[in-house]
Amino acid sequence: NWMPYEWSLNNVATAEVMHTALANWQAGRNEKGFNLFKSELLSTMYLGGSAGNIGQISFYDAARGESYRDFADPVAMTARSLVEGLFGILPYALKGELMIKPGFPAAWNHASISIPDISVDYKRNGKEDRYTIIPSLGKKMKLKLVVKANGANVQSVIVNGKKATWKNVEDAIGSPAIEVSSIVQDKYVISMIWSGNSTAVSGLESR
Repeated sequence: NWMPYEWSLNNVATAEVMHTALANWQAGRNEKGFNLFKSELLSTMYLGGSAGNIGQISFYDAARGESYRDFADPVAMTARSLVEGLFGILPYALKGELMIKPGFPAAWNHASISIPDISVDYKRNGKEDRYTIIPSLGKKMKLKLVVKANGANVQSVIVNGKKATWKNVEDAIGSPAIEVSSIVQDKYVISMIWSGNSTAVSGLESR
């Protein structure tokens, strides 16, 4: 009771939690980002008084309780966290670049999303990570795929059946990551085969 109530300063707001989850994803903290995202979905959509709804304020809020169920700000921030954070879909039309930087938890072996602008399908089979990306954006853009390492070394990277180059992400946070680039194509099928069990990627760039 030391802090007098002031609107938005001490509320448990869904949009703010989702924004914090996205910030963790942007900082390369995939596990933290997903834990926050999942926890808030459980809080607002399953444990609250309005099943399936994305409410503005959590029932954990001591001052307001669960209220303001018809506000759009938590819906937009939840969608943004899902698209930009968990699936890492980051188009940069002015640069003509489509970055995909997935924020999947390390234990995930598959995930997919389909929205009007793009579809992304991810599958892990042992040491192979396969991404199928089909963009439907208004502008054609070259692809930049940034993924966390799944082994000590990169054995091969194939894009649409052809060998592709890759490089280390020197400022990766938490664990090593590589970047795979590709020219503009209508569909990208990217296969990455790793070797070894550690997550220390060797080599700066394939030859």
